[in-house]
Amino acid sequence: MSEAAPWLRPLINLWNGLSYRARYALLGALFGTLFPLTSSLIWVITNRLQLNLDNFLRAQVNNPLQWMIDSAPFFLGLFASFAGQREDGLQAVKRELENRLAERSRMVVELDSLRNRLEMQVSKQVAQLKLTTQVASDALQAKDLQQIMDLVVRLISERLGFYHAGIFLLDPTHEYAVLRASSSKGGQVMLSRNHRLRVGREGIVGNVAAHGEPRVAHDVGKDAAFFNNPDLPATRSEVALPLRIGDSVFGVLDIQSVKMGDFSAEDVAVLQTMADQVSMVIENARLASERREALQQLREFQARQSQDAWRTALADRPHGVVYDGLSIHSIQAWQPPTNAPRQFPTKDPYVLHQKIVYQDIPIGTLALSRPAERGAWSEAEKRFVQSVASQIALAVENARLLDENQRRAQSEQLLGEISARAHASLDLDAVMKISVQEIGKALGAMRVEMRLDSDSPSNNTSSATLAAQSHNGHKPSQSQTAEES
Repeated sequence: MSEAAPWLRPLINLWNGLSYRARYALLGALFGTLFPLTSSLIWVITNRLQLNLDNFLRAQVNNPLQWMIDSAPFFLGLFASFAGQREDGLQAVKRELENRLAERSRMVVELDSLRNRLEMQVSKQVAQLKLTTQVASDALQAKDLQQIMDLVVRLISERLGFYHAGIFLLDPTHEYAVLRASSSKGGQVMLSRNHRLRVGREGIVGNVAAHGEPRVAHDVGKDAAFFNNPDLPATRSEVALPLRIGDSVFGVLDIQSVKMGDFSAEDVAVLQTMADQVSMVIENARLASERREALQQLREFQARQSQDAWRTALADRPHGVVYDGLSIHSIQAWQPPTNAPRQFPTKDPYVLHQKIVYQDIPIGTLALSRPAERGAWSEAEKRFVQSVASQIALAVENARLLDENQRRAQSEQLLGEISARAHASLDLDAVMKISVQEIGKALGAMRVEMRLDSDSPSNNTSSATLAAQSHNGHKPSQSQTAEES
C-alpha cells in the first residue's frame, strides 16, 4: 500500500485522533446531507430548472417538506454518535482485555523466568548440599589432612563450577593465613611460593580470619578489602567463609568466580554449612593425626622399654635352651635381641628358623632341624611353627612381666623393712648404723658407707661416717667405722 499524499497526512492524523463517537457522528452527518441534496436535485429536475445554486436554494425555500429533510444530517449524526459511543465502549473493553492479556502474558513470562531462576537456585543449593554430604563422606576415606583438603577444594570447583577454591590455615601465631590447598592452576603457583595473607590486614581472607564472619565481594573491583592477585586474573566475585570449631577460627575457605554477583545470600548460607562440615572433618583429621603420632610414640617407648627389659632379663641367665631328643640343656651362644636381630641361614631345607616376635619386638628365634630322610619342612609345618612361635612370644613375655613384678615386690618389701628398722630408733648414730647394715645385707655389698656432710664440701665442719660390710662375715675395720672429715 502506497503512502498517503503529504497534504492528506494532517487529515489522517486528525481522523485517527478522533474517538469512534466523533467519527460516527461526522460520518452520519455527512451521510445525512445526501438527503436534502438529493431531494433538492429531484425538485429542480422535476420542475425542469437549470442545475445551479439558486435553483437549489429555491428548492429549500419553496418546499416545506424539504425543511424536514434538511434535519436528516443532524439526526443521522446524532444516532451515529450513539453507535460510536457504544463502539468506544467496546474498544475500551477490548483495550482493557488486551491490556489484561498483555499483563497476564507479562506475568506468565515473569513467572516462567522466576520459576527458572528458582529451579536453578534450588538445583544449585541441592548440588551444594549434596556436595556437603559427599565432602563429609569422602573425607572419611582420606588418609591424612592434606589429602582431605585437596579433595575438598577439587570437589567444590568440579561440582559447583567455581573458578578457584582454596583452604587457608592459620599459622601457630595466628599472624598469617597460609594457603594449604588449591584447585586452580594459579592456586598451585601460589602454593609453590608459600602464599600467605596477614590476618586482619590483607585481603578478604585476612578479614574473615580476623573477624570470624563470612564476607562476600559481589564485584571485587569495588571491594576495598580485595587482594588483587595476579595469579587469579579472572576473578570477578569472591566469598570467604570461616573454618571454625566453636568460637575458634583456625582457617578460611576461599571461593572465587568469574561472574560478578555469583554468590547470593542463600548460596553463602549453604556454603557456610559446607564450611562447617569441612571444619569438623579437618579437626577430626588433625585429632586423628595427633592420636596416631601419640600412639606411635607410645609404641616406640614401649618397644624401647621392652627391649631394655629383655636385655636386663637375659643378662644374668642362659640365653637359650636346646632339646636333642633325649634331654634339655641351656646354651649361651645367642645374643640379646636388638632392633636388628641376628640372621640365621635358611638355605638348608631340613633346618627351620622362626623368629619369636612380641608386638614387633624380636625377642628370640626358634630353630628346628630333622634328618634328611624325613624330607624338607612342608608349608603346613612352617605355618604351625609360626603359630607356636606367636604363642611362645606371648608366654615368655608374660613370664618376664611376672618375674619383673616379683622382683619389684621384693625390692619394695626390702625397702619397707629397711625403713621400718631405721624408723624404730630415735638415735642418729643408731639410724645410720642400721641403715648401712640393712642395705649391705639386702644388696650383698662388700662395703656400704654413709656420710652426713654440710652443704658446702669446703666447710671444715664435722661429719659422721659409718661403714658396714655385707653379710659375708667380714667385719668393718676401725677406720671404716667412724672418722672425722
